[in-house]
Amino acid sequence: MDKPLLQSNRQAVAKGLISLIIIATVSVQAYTAFLKMACSQVSIPLYCDLPQDPGLYPFVSYPMYSEVKPEGVSVSHLKLIAIFSDGTEKQMAPEDFHISPYWFNTRLLPAFREKQASKVTAYIAAYEAAGNPSPNAIRFETNSSVIIRKGVTEGKTTKSFTTSLPMIPE
Repeated sequence: MDKPLLQSNRQAVAKGLISLIIIATVSVQAYTAFLKMACSQVSIPLYCDLPQDPGLYPFVSYPMYSEVKPEGVSVSHLKLIAIFSDGTEKQMAPEDFHISPYWFNTRLLPAFREKQASKVTAYIAAYEAAGNPSPNAIRFETNSSVIIRKGVTEGKTTKSFTTSLPMIPE
């Protein structure tokens, strides 16, 4: 078979498959939206037994866009502050641990908040291995800011606790 003809046949098949996948995805999303709307009005036993979000991910309602946030919404910021033996303080950042901001926010901050000694000890070891000085204590702060039309206004510290190092294992 001729090479250009074989290549054009492969492209046609690839375009057909991609189109089929797109049509199927849009169809399932439309079906899910229709069932959610229909089931909110009438209960149809067989059709209204949909799993709750995120059971149908990515075919779900998108709460990020479903409601407007009013002016004056308070936003929380979590901070870790290292306290050194000479009394100086330094806010800890993901770069200090050589980890991503996602990992910092989803793994490291909860470990400090929940005072999980074994995880905290491992993170402090990673902090020191990254070339940072050894802290004597860690302060965990929850600060809030309020979003208004003119910008962001800094709020006050709502929660704060200090943990001495090394922590006692759980």
